Amino acid sequence: MKVLLQILFLLFCIGCQKPVQNAEVIFRINKDSIISTSYLGNGVQWDPYQLDYGNGRVTISESDWNKLYARLDHMRPQFIRMMVYTTDYLKNGKLDEMYDFDQVSKILTYCQERGITVMMGDWGGRMVDPVTNRIDTFMLSNAARYADFLVNRKGYDCINYYNMINEPNGALIRPIMIFGHGPFVILTAGCMITDLLIKWDWPGRMLLFGINRKLGG
Repeated sequence: MKVLLQILFLLFCIGCQKPVQNAEVIFRINKDSIISTSYLGNGVQWDPYQLDYGNGRVTISESDWNKLYARLDHMRPQFIRMMVYTTDYLKNGKLDEMYDFDQVSKILTYCQERGITVMMGDWGGRMVDPVTNRIDTFMLSNAARYADFLVNRKGYDCINYYNMINEPNGALIRPIMIFGHGPFVILTAGCMITDLLIKWDWPGRMLLFGINRKLGG
């Protein structure tokens, strides 16, 4: 009975209180105020498309390119990652810089004209083999040579980062990184390609070993 009376008294007190008026909340957006100067903005992955699946090479029409440009203009990305396989650019043992350049140039010209920062790189096929502790210096030199072609010979200075090997700490290679020689091999390969890029005048540009989309970095 005592507990019941306490509950009834509490309900009576609550009922006697004046209703709380909603406080006014004001949001102000100052479009001229910069909150953070280090935030680039949204980014996208944009690679040259595979146009040949063994049944003949297809083409991308100008109207489709324009549609893609319009969608990107709406998104307004400030950062784009473009990845290639250097193996695709080797023809009879020689680097063919103009292979697929019709696509690459459309991507990079779009970024160049709009001031979009680009991170280009290689998916990592044949560059390093952490299982056998082997570095393919031929592949590394050609990957660096292709980057030099795009930046210094074609003038795409929107490329500010080089991403060597996709997901070096990803699910496929992580066991090797833990139990084998993976870290040493990849680090050595990174030093070698960095040295090549420095020789080919990459001032102010950075080498990144990769981004793991599952681990967030």
